[in-house]
Amino acid sequence: MRADEVQPDREVGAAPTRKDDMAFWLYSSGSTGKPKAVVHLQHDIPYTCVTYAEQVLGIKESDTTFSTTGLFHAYGFGNNLTFPYWVGASTVLHAGRHTPQTVLDTIEQRKPTLFFSAPTLYNAILNLEGAKSRNLSSIRHCVAAAEALPAEVWRRWKDAFGLTILDGVGSTEMLHIYCSNRLNEVKPGSSGKPVPGYELKILDEEGKPVPKGEAGDLYVKGDSALALYWAQHDKSKPAPAAFRTLIASGTTSLPAPSQGRTAMLLRRCGFLLAQLVALDLARHGLRQLGHELDHVRVLEALQA
Repeated sequence: MRADEVQPDREVGAAPTRKDDMAFWLYSSGSTGKPKAVVHLQHDIPYTCVTYAEQVLGIKESDTTFSTTGLFHAYGFGNNLTFPYWVGASTVLHAGRHTPQTVLDTIEQRKPTLFFSAPTLYNAILNLEGAKSRNLSSIRHCVAAAEALPAEVWRRWKDAFGLTILDGVGSTEMLHIYCSNRLNEVKPGSSGKPVPGYELKILDEEGKPVPKGEAGDLYVKGDSALALYWAQHDKSKPAPAAFRTLIASGTTSLPAPSQGRTAMLLRRCGFLLAQLVALDLARHGLRQLGHELDHVRVLEALQA
């Protein structure tokens, strides 16, 4: 059938789906090898909307979202599609590559109230000549994810525009952010606390809680977790039970013991490293991590 042969119907009924039916796939970043097709279920989208979007962001119908991350990423998928549509808000979609100049132009022209980006772009905007004179007054919340937000960038953004960046961490496997700072409880350089609806625990190799200040593996539990990796049975089997990465204790609060799956961060030498998925510094060292680190200063600090 050709496109010109398709006739739209004035009334299109909803598909008879159940909450546990397969809904969509999102591909992982491939940080541990070939990207994997992450399978999510029908109930995963409402779960992230009710937990993070409503209870952390406080998104409402009058908001307009603008995300520099594409819709094919879990971060952008929530920011600029599922979250605003959940409450009947509006979305700004920018065609083409995002640069500091195009981002500032879009904000001034379209006046979003919620702005989502990555720390690298926040820093690039701050370094753009004349950026401090631009009008960002429409924005009420800024959000950062996808990599660690240095405390220095957080403070420079606050000084330049008077806006607070809510730093958080999430993953494709959990669909969106599950650990985040709050407007009334922000600690620059930290990932914040568990988002309502998620349980986090930092355990040692024997599955016991680690003392504060020591490194361990992060376990996260939440009902937005993936169902499986499509056509990768062996990699799907351990996923619901334990998907681990190294993190330093004390960067999040620790609720009741739980097991789940997702990526997290490592804190060392005063820096936060993001997206070190399924890698263990203590066991494998820096040699396997060099390509994962976005910030040269981080790598230098770890090698010191």
